[in-house]
Amino acid sequence: PKCVPHDPRTWFTYVLEFEQRFGLDAGQKSTAESIHGELMERAGDYSKIHRDKLRPVPMAERATHAAYEPIRALFTELQARLDALPTTVQRATEKP
Repeated sequence: PKCVPHDPRTWFTYVLEFEQRFGLDAGQKSTAESIHGELMERAGDYSKIHRDKLRPVPMAERATHAAYEPIRALFTELQARLDALPTTVQRATEKP
């Protein structure tokens, strides 16, 4: 998959696809990218503080491992906050 909830390095792909899917305007894009930046910073801080707990988790287990739940929760927050951006008209004309 292009975007992986437990890997913040892939989240910008989600943001770009979201912007395109709803045809966000410049202001909405700026907001979306600001939200992404904030959550990336929070994910980075968590990863640094908990690196000893995160690093040993095998890649194949990161999607479900408890140590990565806070990072996955930040991705869920990203999705929820982006979902608030499109207007009713943009939602009605959403591109697949």
